[in-house]
Amino acid sequence: MEQKIFTNQQVDLSTLPSADDLHFTPLEKNYRRLQYIISVIVTVVVLIGLVILFWLVNIPTWIAVLICGFWIFIGLLILVFIKEGYTHKGYAVRARDLVYKTGWLYKKQVTVPFSRIQHVDIKQGVLERKYKLSNLNLYTAGGASSDLTIPGINIDDAKRFKSFILGVMESDEEE
Repeated sequence: MEQKIFTNQQVDLSTLPSADDLHFTPLEKNYRRLQYIISVIVTVVVLIGLVILFWLVNIPTWIAVLICGFWIFIGLLILVFIKEGYTHKGYAVRARDLVYKTGWLYKKQVTVPFSRIQHVDIKQGVLERKYKLSNLNLYTAGGASSDLTIPGINIDDAKRFKSFILGVMESDEEE
């Protein structure tokens, strides 16, 4: 019986490919639009609730205006975060893995090798269905929740992506 000899040679980091060379696919524009709509709806509903509360409790007008103005400011700030956050999100598909980047203030890049994926599912809410969007969830070993969720993918692209990943998983099992 032939024994394999274990080797563990050092790798020169300068010879590795740069992560900056990846071409990231941006999320669908409808995803940003959907986030705007949800944010505006939540802001308006909370404002209506505040106005009703202030009317029932008989709060002085200047306090009510101050609180409502602050809430409107928060709503506008959320819209800015949505706009800036959208431009910094994207995914790249390579032969053996998927890379997802996110983050405007705090950047994050996650790489999931296809060989580690155990399950893939696609989720769609009511509003996402209207805009033909979905969330692609990738599960790896050892967790009950998804290890990576890519939001704002066109439903048809998500289905093709899921089939591609499952195909890669099958071919890896055969090897």
